[in-house]
Amino acid sequence: MIATTENLFWNNLIIGQNEKAIGLPANIEFVPMENKNNFFYEYNYELYLNKVWVADFYCGEKGQLRFKIDNPVRIEIRKNILYQSRLKSRLDAIFDLLNLKFYKYDNAEIAIDGYGLLERMRALLHARLYHRKQPLENVSEIKHDSEGWLKSIRSGSDKSDKLVTVYAKQLLLLDKEAYIGDFWKRNGLVIVPEKQIDRSELRLWGKEANLLSTNFNDLVDPRYLASFVKQHAGRYFEYIHNYEPKKRRHVIQWNKFDSIELTKPVTNKVGESKEAIKRTIKQLYFQHILTGNETYYLAYTNLERDFGLSKWKKLSCRKWDNDKKLRFSKLKA
Repeated sequence: MIATTENLFWNNLIIGQNEKAIGLPANIEFVPMENKNNFFYEYNYELYLNKVWVADFYCGEKGQLRFKIDNPVRIEIRKNILYQSRLKSRLDAIFDLLNLKFYKYDNAEIAIDGYGLLERMRALLHARLYHRKQPLENVSEIKHDSEGWLKSIRSGSDKSDKLVTVYAKQLLLLDKEAYIGDFWKRNGLVIVPEKQIDRSELRLWGKEANLLSTNFNDLVDPRYLASFVKQHAGRYFEYIHNYEPKKRRHVIQWNKFDSIELTKPVTNKVGESKEAIKRTIKQLYFQHILTGNETYYLAYTNLERDFGLSKWKKLSCRKWDNDKKLRFSKLKA
């Protein structure tokens, strides 16, 4: 997550360079990182709260990120801390003690674990009587490099702001992630030979991540998180009968969760439609060149003016003009 604070804060922090840094509360400690560095920030620290390493902390933004706020800082919560019951109180403490104000999420991951999720996903994916709304070309199956067993199924693109993956978490569980096994036991998921615990994970970046609640109470509420996944990624886990559309199967058994009603997110229609408008302008431009009809010209010039895309169109025309001969030859054929 990205936050902001007073301009003097990180300057004071850098002056101290140790636990005696000027102006820091006694229960907050910063230790300079030795091996991990964030290219976009000048200073990189391990953040300790009451002697516990809870997050990585980056400050002294170099200018490449172009934030609309002064003096942004980045906080990456350590994964093991996410599984502990004190997450909300720790987040509150960090923000209060350091006088931080929340700005936005950079990225977020929400996981739902359960028995046999990967096999259920694979079976439905290849079922002849069922199909998905999400196009199949956006789905990929990944197998273990040496042993050949199915490791994960991913839905979505690495270039998009949303990616859904179901993978064999139990088989990939590393010793350093033993805290996950402890978390499973506390929640009734026991590792046994005849069952495999898999993970369905919703990964979010950019505008998709910022649909999440900024109330830290919600981030530790299973009802909110499950409802969020269902609302924003439920279609990735839903399969529809070819001949009986009302008959549906789901990879995740949503009725196992207590749900809450989430407000439909308010979106910036103009901002979200700009890419579609760009495609429309391009098509109108080609039609004008092809037919000479001034109606197309008026249409795309009005659009570029209304959406502030005149500069973009002017630059794009250079590329369009280079390939228009090939494009028009295909249209006339």
